[in-house]
Amino acid sequence: METPVQPLALTVTETESGTFQWLILEMRDEANELFCYWPRRVASTDYESANAAWVGGYLALRHLLRMNGSTT
Repeated sequence: METPVQPLALTVTETESGTFQWLILEMRDEANELFCYWPRRVASTDYESANAAWVGGYLALRHLLRMNGSTT
């Protein structure tokens, strides 16, 4: 049986000029909030470009989904 996965989102932020990190956000049910996301995983290293951060985040998200039994 697969473990249900909460809705997830991937985003990339610029932490300093020219430095980027990815974040995997998980949706949580919060009273009086339409959408409420909390960080589930954050990049442990900085990336030199937004594109590199997106790729790193995508790979981390894919790994996370595979660990939870998802086939996507």
